[in-house]
Amino acid sequence: MKIIRWAKYYDKIHAVISEDSSLGYATLARKALERIGIEPHKENIDRLRKWIKRNMFGEQKDESTDSSTDTQEYGSSQQMTALHPDTGKVMPIQEYCKHYGLNPDDVTSHKLVSHTGVPYYNVVFRKQKGGVSRDQVAKYIERALSQFKPKDEPISIRGTRPAVHCISDIHIGQRVKKDEMINLKEYTPEVACQKLRVIADLINAQPNSENTLILCGDILEAVQLMHISQYREIDADLTGAKGIKLATQMLHEHLLNRIYNLGKIYLPSSNHGRLGGSNKDDGNRGDAELLIAQFLEGIGYETEYADAVGKFKMGNISFMYTHGQLPLLKKSAAHLIQEFGYMDRDYVCMVSGHTHNHGAETSTIVRNVGRGYIHLSAPAITTGGEYSVDSGFSSGFSGFLSIVESETKSVHYSCYSV
Repeated sequence: MKIIRWAKYYDKIHAVISEDSSLGYATLARKALERIGIEPHKENIDRLRKWIKRNMFGEQKDESTDSSTDTQEYGSSQQMTALHPDTGKVMPIQEYCKHYGLNPDDVTSHKLVSHTGVPYYNVVFRKQKGGVSRDQVAKYIERALSQFKPKDEPISIRGTRPAVHCISDIHIGQRVKKDEMINLKEYTPEVACQKLRVIADLINAQPNSENTLILCGDILEAVQLMHISQYREIDADLTGAKGIKLATQMLHEHLLNRIYNLGKIYLPSSNHGRLGGSNKDDGNRGDAELLIAQFLEGIGYETEYADAVGKFKMGNISFMYTHGQLPLLKKSAAHLIQEFGYMDRDYVCMVSGHTHNHGAETSTIVRNVGRGYIHLSAPAITTGGEYSVDSGFSSGFSGFLSIVESETKSVHYSCYSV
């Protein structure tokens, strides 16, 4: 196995990170390999990912790091000598950082290594999370809002009833190639936008006086990479702050701005909405939906965000909504109603997503039903990728739910295929 000394490519790796340091380690590694001219296959991406994580961001070495391919320290004695090119004297650390384009404020410790014959600095940088902060995203998107197509004046048509529509697991940014062998359908950002337009048309064909939307989580495939297979199935432009901005724009232009009699939009947190890829850092709740809700408000929509379980009223029905990633959803619907509901006599309709309609071939959309309540599981818009297929979380079905109050003050629901 050929040993690659990553440090000699430091300038090109540093340039990639400087362009967008909010990207996940694997995405940075893939981009850097393309810049260097080395084949970005899985093994190379994994090796460079570990090197970047330890040497560029100051993270601890992974136990699984292959020492035979990742032995070169951050300060390469060949490429980052501490000797000044003109005087031949050892540069102080501040001058060393300036010479190599490093930020000295991020240096937490350094050690001059001279036993190699050519002195260099072994530098440890301030530890950073692999994600982006809420403030970073907010500042970026506030600047980008001026580029959005303005919200049209709402179109009103005569309708006979209000309706609630649950749209879940769009996973904008996922790029999946069709593979008949394992029953994978093509899914791209372009396909996602086409499905959103179809949803708007199907909603507009209904005789609804008001259309309330629940965007039930996992709007983005990932703000940061969450599992290794994603690097093969993700559009890098639809990650990080830029991804949240573009997802907001897609929802606005391809779905929301097209719906007649549009009412309020409800958004719960979701696991794919985490600003950092690891649930050890961010937990199971994601801020992407919160930020999307805020920026849709800036365009002119009425939105409401729920970090766990949200609720609202429509006629005689109490609606409760959650993405479904939180352990609390393992509790019964009756328990969740007792814990989070209105506690009145109205019929309760709870909706969630997350499972991608797991087991759709053998079960129905009704997840739980009892006296005075029903829990519906919304299908996903994405038809699934490698990870969801391998995990058994994909039926290949793409659709959404429309729910109206029935004559008996319970609910009628319809599942539309898109």
